[in-house]
Amino acid sequence: MLVKDQNDARLNGIYTASQGFWYRAADARTSRTMQKGTTVHVQEGAVSAGFVYAFQTLAPAVGRDDIALAFFSSDDLVGDATAAVRDELAGVIAEAERARDLAQQYAADAAMVSGVNVPIYVSVAAAAGAAIAAGVKAIRTQFYAPVFNAPATLVGGATYARMSLAAITAGGYPALAYFRSTDRFMPDGTVDAGSGGYWVLRESVASATMLGAYEGLVDNAAALNALGSYCRITSAALVLPAVATYYMVGSSIDWRDVGEINGKGALIRGAFDGLSAVRVGGAGANILRRAKIWLEVQNTSDKSIIANTRGVHFGGMAESKLWLHVRGFDEGLYFDGVANNTNWVSNEFNILTLYNNGSHVHCDLAGSSYFVNCQFRGGTWYIGTNQKVIGRGTVKLTLAGTAAIEEVLIDGPQMGIDGASAGVGHAIFVLATLGSTSNLTTVFFRNARIETYGAFTNTPALINVPSATGFASFNIDLLSASGIDDANIVSPDLKRIFVTLRDISNRPTGGANLVRRFEGAKFFPIQAEGRITVPGVVLYDSATGGYAAPSPFLTNGVTARTSRANGDGQLLVSSSGQAVGHIYKKANTTQAAFLSFLNGSRPVTVVCFDASGGVLSGNTPYYAKGSNGQSIVRTGAAVYEFSTNWLWIHPSVASFFVGASGWIGAAIIEGIDFEQGFAAPMQRQRDFETDISRLCYSANMESYLPLGATIERNGFPGYRNTFLLKTALSTASLSGATTIDVVNASGIASGDRIGIEIDTVIIGAERQWHNTTVNGAPVGNTVTLAAVLPAPAASGRAVRLNRWVTR
Repeated sequence: MLVKDQNDARLNGIYTASQGFWYRAADARTSRTMQKGTTVHVQEGAVSAGFVYAFQTLAPAVGRDDIALAFFSSDDLVGDATAAVRDELAGVIAEAERARDLAQQYAADAAMVSGVNVPIYVSVAAAAGAAIAAGVKAIRTQFYAPVFNAPATLVGGATYARMSLAAITAGGYPALAYFRSTDRFMPDGTVDAGSGGYWVLRESVASATMLGAYEGLVDNAAALNALGSYCRITSAALVLPAVATYYMVGSSIDWRDVGEINGKGALIRGAFDGLSAVRVGGAGANILRRAKIWLEVQNTSDKSIIANTRGVHFGGMAESKLWLHVRGFDEGLYFDGVANNTNWVSNEFNILTLYNNGSHVHCDLAGSSYFVNCQFRGGTWYIGTNQKVIGRGTVKLTLAGTAAIEEVLIDGPQMGIDGASAGVGHAIFVLATLGSTSNLTTVFFRNARIETYGAFTNTPALINVPSATGFASFNIDLLSASGIDDANIVSPDLKRIFVTLRDISNRPTGGANLVRRFEGAKFFPIQAEGRITVPGVVLYDSATGGYAAPSPFLTNGVTARTSRANGDGQLLVSSSGQAVGHIYKKANTTQAAFLSFLNGSRPVTVVCFDASGGVLSGNTPYYAKGSNGQSIVRTGAAVYEFSTNWLWIHPSVASFFVGASGWIGAAIIEGIDFEQGFAAPMQRQRDFETDISRLCYSANMESYLPLGATIERNGFPGYRNTFLLKTALSTASLSGATTIDVVNASGIASGDRIGIEIDTVIIGAERQWHNTTVNGAPVGNTVTLAAVLPAPAASGRAVRLNRWVTR
C-alpha cells in the first residue's frame, strides 16, 4: 500500500496493510530502496490506479527524514493529461483530500474500539508537532523519544487519548504522561485555545519506557516516579521491562499504592546511601491489599553503614505476594510502622536474593502497628561486606508502644555470613529490641541452612535481645549448620525470651547432629525419717553438702518437713536447697549445646563442670543460659537457676547437671523431658545416679508403704512393713495437742510410725505432715503421740500408720 500524503512526511512510503499496526514493506524500508528516482507503480486505487510515482528525497534516513513522492507518469497519455490538469487545479484537489482525511479521521473514533486505523506517529515529539484533526480521539506512537543510532531508545510506543487540560489537572497526571499537539481540539471536537489539544497516555499496562525510561539513561528516576503516579491514578499495572544491565536512577522511587509491579529482570541501580531505593505498599496509614510485586534493587556501593540506607521501604500491606532481590543496603527490607500506625497481615515475601545488607529484614514498629502471619520464603541471605557494625542481625525487630509481631515464618533461607562482617553482638538469626508491651512476639525459622566463612573477630549471637519489655519466642529448625558452634544467646533480661534450636538434618552437618531426646522417667521417691531418696537420678541437697557433690538423699528440713514423696511420679521439695535430675557429658568442649524442654517451662538448677570436674560459674561468661535465670551462690557451690523451657550450655563446659528444683519456695517437681537440639550427642552419666540402698540410714521409716513391703541394703539389715492403716481425724486437733481422735484405731500398737496431715499449706493443695510414733496403746479411738502436733489439723485430715521390723 503506497502512503504518500501524510501530515508527517516521515511516515510516507510503502506499507503492508493489516489489522492493527501497518508496517513498512520488507522491500521498501531502507534508504536504498526509497532512494531519489525510485519509482512505484500503483495497480489499484480510487484515485491513483495506474499512476507511477517517484521518490524525491536523496538518501532518506527512514523514520527521521521527510519522504517526498511526485507524480511520474501513467499507463496512458490520457492519464498524463489528467494529471496535468489536476496539478493546475491543485487547490481544488487539496480541498477534496482534506475532506477525505476528515472522513478517515472520524472513522478513527471507531478505531479506539476496534484497534485498527489509529494514526501512528514516530514519537511523542512528532505527535506534539502535528495538528491532529478533530475527529481523531486516539493516536499511537512508535517510540517515546527515539535516537535511531541508539537501539536502547527505540522503545516506548504507546496509545494516547484526547483529554482536556482541566481533566488532566483534576486527575493529577504527571507531566511525562501527557503532551499537547498544535491543534486546539477538545475531546468533543470543539476548539478551546487554553484547554484543547492535550493527549494523555491511555494504557492498562504501563511500561516505564512509555514515559522515557531506557537502559543506559543516566537517570531514570523522573520517568519511574512519573510511572508510579500514573499507575496510582489509573490503577494500571506497572511494568519495568527486562534489560541486560540495569536502570540507573539518581534518587528514590515512590511506587506506593501501586497494586501490580512487574520488574522481573529489571534491576534498579543507584547511589542510595541515606535513602530508600524504592517505596511500595500503602502510603500513610493505607493498607495495600492483594498486590503482586517483583522488585530488584541494588546500591552501587554494594554495601552501606549509613543510617536510613534501605532497599525496599514498605508501607502497610495485606494478602499480597512479592518477589525480591535486594543488595548492598544497611537495611534490605524495611517495614515502616513508625511514621504511621499500620500493619502487615498474611503476606508472602519470596526471596530471590538478600545480599550484603547489614540487616536483611527490619521490622520497625511503634504505636499500635503490627506484623502478623507473614512468610519469607527461600532465597539466599548472605552478608560479606567486611564491615563490623553494632546493632545488626539477619532479622531485626524494633518494637515500641503496643506494637506486635506474631506468627512470622522464615522458611528455607540459605544463610551465609563472613566472619569479617559481624560486629559486636551480630545476630545470626534475630536481633530484637522489644520495647513494646505486647507479649506476642513469635518468629519461626524453618528448614534454615547457615554457613559461615572465615574467622569471626566478634563471637556472633544466635539471638540478641538488647532489651525486652514484652515476652518473645524464637523457634529455629536447621537443616544444616556450620561455624556457629560457639554462637551465644545474648540478653540482659533472659527471663522474657523463649528459644528452641533444633538441627533436624538427617546426617551430621558442620558438627551438628540429629535431634536427640532425653526422657525423664517418673520419680520413685522413698522417704525415711528426715530423708528421701529417689533411685535412678542425681540428688543435690543443701543439708548434705549442698552443690559441692551429689547427695545420697534429700532431707525434708529440721522442723518444716516440707520435702516428701507425693505419688504419681512426683516429689515435693523445699526452696532452692534441693534439685533432682541428671549429669550429662558433652562430646566436646568446642560446641555449645542447646536443650528444648518438652513439657513446658520448668524451674531448674544447672551446675556446670570443666573437664576436671571443677564447677564453672558466674556471668563472665555465662556457662548456662535460659529464661528467668540467675547465677547464684548456694550451699557448696555457685549454680544457675532458671524457670525456663530452654537451656544453652557454653562450649567450654565438659559436663553439667540439670535438675528439677523448687527454687522459688516449695514446689511439686517431676522428671524433665528435653531434646538436645544442637551439637554432638551427649551422654547421661549413670555412675552418679542414686539407688535404693542409699535410703537405709534410719531405722524409723516414714514412707507409708503397703503391708509386706521390704527395703534392703548390702551390709546393713533390711526392713519389712508388718502393718498399714489408712484412716483420718474424726475431730479437729489443736496445735500442741498430744492426742488425736481417729475414725478407725483398729490394730494400732505402741511404737507404730504415724503421720498426721496438718493444716499448714506447703504449695497448692499440698500440706505438711507431722511424723512421730504412737505412745502407748490407744484408748478407744484416741491415740497418744510421742511428739505434740506442731500446728492445727482439721477433722478429716489424713492419718497413716506403718510398723517396720528388722528383717
